[in-house]
Amino acid sequence: LAYRNQINPHFLYNTFECIRATALYYDADEIAEITMALSRIFRYAIKGNNVVTVSEEIRNIREYAKIIQYRFGGRIRVDIQVEEEVEDKELIKLILQPIVENSIFHGLEQKLEDGLVTVRVEVFHETWLQLTVEDDGCGMQQEMVDRLLYQMKRQSLHRSSSKDSIGLANIYQRLQLFYGDKAEFRMDSSPGKGTIV
Repeated sequence: LAYRNQINPHFLYNTFECIRATALYYDADEIAEITMALSRIFRYAIKGNNVVTVSEEIRNIREYAKIIQYRFGGRIRVDIQVEEEVEDKELIKLILQPIVENSIFHGLEQKLEDGLVTVRVEVFHETWLQLTVEDDGCGMQQEMVDRLLYQMKRQSLHRSSSKDSIGLANIYQRLQLFYGDKAEFRMDSSPGKGTIV
């Protein structure tokens, strides 16, 4: 039964390339660029190791940001700030993109004005990495933040083998499995001002 849930990656790569080539043939450059970005995101997600460099993770966020730029007509921007000395540092793959996605779809999509997600990767206390995703979206009450953090930690404890979530609980679980007590996950929010993770 498992084979029915699998799509051959080569089939998808070839399909993305076919869409891109057709778009270029018809001078639909935006479609070609979105397709290429989606292809690169897919390739990044399924290929290689679970550990990547900061620069590889950021490259994936840039591809994701291209799609968001088109999808929201430039109304939502993703700004990326990375300290040069951390680019070759290693971290677990796909730790930032789901948080950026949460910021966009829970914090900024409902907002009437333009929105900004800022992703920062920097040195913290000389030897640590600090990854920050901040949005200027709707924000939420502290009770909601506390409830989310509680649910996230609870789900992580009770779904140790689950692979069906790419949300905050999954990120928290992966951080705990890989880094143990060395990882810290924080979230702060203010209604009308935004959220920082």
